[in-house]
Amino acid sequence: MGHQQQLVRIRPDCVQGDLLDFLRSSQFLEMNRSQVILQRYIERPLLVDKRKFDLRVYLLVVNARRYTVKGSKMSTGYFTFLHPGFLRLCTAPYNPDHPDLAVHLTNQSVQAKHTPDFGQLKEVTTWYPDELNEYLNRRHRLPRKDWARDELYLKVGAILGYVSAVFRPKLDDRTSSLSNSFRIMGVDFLVDEQLRVYLLEFNSHPSWSRQTSVLNQLKPSLWLEAACLTSETLLRFQRRLPVRDAELVTRHNFRLIYSSEEPLLARKNVAKMYV
Repeated sequence: MGHQQQLVRIRPDCVQGDLLDFLRSSQFLEMNRSQVILQRYIERPLLVDKRKFDLRVYLLVVNARRYTVKGSKMSTGYFTFLHPGFLRLCTAPYNPDHPDLAVHLTNQSVQAKHTPDFGQLKEVTTWYPDELNEYLNRRHRLPRKDWARDELYLKVGAILGYVSAVFRPKLDDRTSSLSNSFRIMGVDFLVDEQLRVYLLEFNSHPSWSRQTSVLNQLKPSLWLEAACLTSETLLRFQRRLPVRDAELVTRHNFRLIYSSEEPLLARKNVAKMYV
């Protein structure tokens, strides 16, 4: 919700000077330095209804275990799935010259929370992915119709598939060699006006609150599908059956983006981004 966050802008043409000034400031000395993040600021984001927005998607990580045929050795499976999640719009129109960067936080600024119509603001600034696709079809001149549905979320899946491959040692749960497990993480993405997609951050413990009608419908169904999909994935892996989108009968909104049974899947998805 933006609580206790301090945002400091480093100007692109004065990086060295601004950064040194910040590092020498009392503001920096009073901070918990392990929590300081240096991140590129997207000056020209793609706007929806004149507002900055980001995508909150969900990454389902399934860690599977099975014994070999002789039962003497444990083999592991590792699968990740993408859920398209929802869209979060800023509560105020985007103004790149505004002195307070916090007003453009898409997870709702502290100032907006104290306005009388904050609940209504959250309701109208939380969208389904299909609403974004329809809006862009109506209002923007994009390379193709249904760009958000057919390209944007494919790029998001390709990026997370690559991350799943590179960071498997961190995401693969090996705390118990006898257990099968799963986890759901919230991941945030931003799109700029040139339609470039940026990975912002991972949230290992995303909020499951349901303050809007979109979230109230989306989050329970997401958990139900995740539980069913995880169970089916574990069973198929243990029985040595293929784990692919086409074979998973409990899969509806999730999409497989990395599989230890088909390591080239992530690479193929990345390659599609450049076709």
